[in-house]
Amino acid sequence: MIIASGNVVHNLSVIDWRALGRGAPWAERFDAKVHAVMQSDPTELAGLTGDPDFSMAVPTPEHFVPLAYFAGLADASDGAVHTLVSGCELGSLSMTSYALRS
Repeated sequence: MIIASGNVVHNLSVIDWRALGRGAPWAERFDAKVHAVMQSDPTELAGLTGDPDFSMAVPTPEHFVPLAYFAGLADASDGAVHTLVSGCELGSLSMTSYALRS
């Protein structure tokens, strides 16, 4: 079993405690772009580091790096990427999580 943990969008410095169940526009955009890449071609994940929303969505790498490992695993396997949990929270967090389905 391989478990990768983290949040796709994780910027604690700009949490909006009033934004229950929603993300800031940049957070929602970046989360959607990651979702599209993970569903179509996980090997393209590294290309998102040049995205205009990347620096706000991923100000530090520790919550994004596990997804990169998972993307490599997804590419190497015959399984389909499945979204376990999706959505943004508190403006600057994405709780989106992925799994492989064989």
